[in-house]
Amino acid sequence: MCEQCEDIDILIIDPLHKSNVKYDTALEVLEKALGYSTASGASEISPYRSVRELIDITKGDVERRLLELHNAILSQWLGLEKASHDFKLNGKIVINPKTGKPLSKREWKIIKKDMMRSFAYVYGSKDVDIARTAMALGKIIADLPVKRAISVTLGGSKAGKGLRIEDTDPQFRASIEFAEEQAAEDIVDLSQKQYKRFHDTVVTAQKNRVTPRKLETELFQTFGDMNRDWRRIAETEIGNNVNNAKLITELNRERVGGDYVFMRGMSSPMACPWCRDEVHMKVVVVLEEPPTGSGDKIEIDGKTYTAIWPGKSNVGRARRNWWIASGTQHPHCQCSWVRYQPGFEAEFAELEAAIEAASKEARDKIIPYVMD
Repeated sequence: MCEQCEDIDILIIDPLHKSNVKYDTALEVLEKALGYSTASGASEISPYRSVRELIDITKGDVERRLLELHNAILSQWLGLEKASHDFKLNGKIVINPKTGKPLSKREWKIIKKDMMRSFAYVYGSKDVDIARTAMALGKIIADLPVKRAISVTLGGSKAGKGLRIEDTDPQFRASIEFAEEQAAEDIVDLSQKQYKRFHDTVVTAQKNRVTPRKLETELFQTFGDMNRDWRRIAETEIGNNVNNAKLITELNRERVGGDYVFMRGMSSPMACPWCRDEVHMKVVVVLEEPPTGSGDKIEIDGKTYTAIWPGKSNVGRARRNWWIASGTQHPHCQCSWVRYQPGFEAEFAELEAAIEAASKEARDKIIPYVMD
C-alpha cells in the first residue's frame, strides 16, 4: 500500500458511474501515488489478442467520431473550416467569443440538443461492445486451450456477433443484462458530463473574450479530455466483463466431488505496482457468492485463501481498503485470471510469454516525448 494514499480519503468509484465529481481528482492523486500515469500511453495490456482488438476497435470508433464532431463544430458553429463530416448541426455560427456576449438560453438549448444527438451517434452501440461482446469473448476464451485463447482473433472468435442470452445459464444471462443496462446508462452519464465540459469551455472563452482561433485550440484540448474519458471506460469495462465471464464459465464446469475452482492472477510488466504486488501470480479461490461474514477470506484444508466471485470489485472502496477484485482492479486495469491446478505449468508459461510479448509490442508503439 502506498503511504501517500493512506493519508487521503479517496473514493475509487466505477469509472462508468460519473455522478461522483471526485472521480477525476481521485484518479489523478492515485496515479501520482502509484507512480503510474494513464496519460503516458503505457496502459496495462491484456495477453489475449482478441481482447486487445476489441478494446482498440471500440476506442478507435468513438475517437474518430469525436474528431468528426469537433470538426463539425469548427465549420458549422465557428466557421473556421469547410464541412467534411457526417454530423448535421444547426448550421448557425452562434459561438463567437469576439462579441463578448453570452449565448442565450435558447441558443444553448439548440446546442445541447445538437450535442446530445451527436453523442448518440458517437457512442452508437458501444454499450454492446462493452457488455455483451466482451462477456461473449470472455466465455469463448475460457473454453479454449491456453495457446488458442492467446492467439485467436476477434473475428475468429465470432464474439462480435454477441452471445444469445437464451443459450446461456441464468447467472450468465443476469450478468449480461446487468452489464448492458449499466453500460447504456453510464454512456448517457458520460455524454452529459462531456456536454458540460464543452459548455464550460465556451462560456469561459466568452468571459475572457478569446479569439475564435484560441477557442479552437481550447476545444481541441476539451475533445482530447473526452477521448481520455472514453479510453478509461472502454479499457476498464471490457477487461472487467471479459474477466467476469471467464469466472462464470469456470464455475459452470463440471467439478468432480464439488472441488473448488482456483485461479491465478496474471499482470503485465506494464501493470501498476498494486497489481504487481497483490494480483500477479497470486492464487485465489472462485466462489459463486461471497463467503459468510464481511471479509473475503476462506479456509480450505487448513489453508487460508482470498476468495473472488463474479461482480466483486473495488467500486466505492477507499484506496487503502482495496481488495482483489474479480474483474478489473482499477481504471485501465487489464489483469487476467487463468485456471490454476497442478500439471498446467506449461500453460502458465505460455500465458506469461504472451503477456510479455504484448507488453513489448505496446511499449514499442509509444513515441517518447523529447524536450527541445
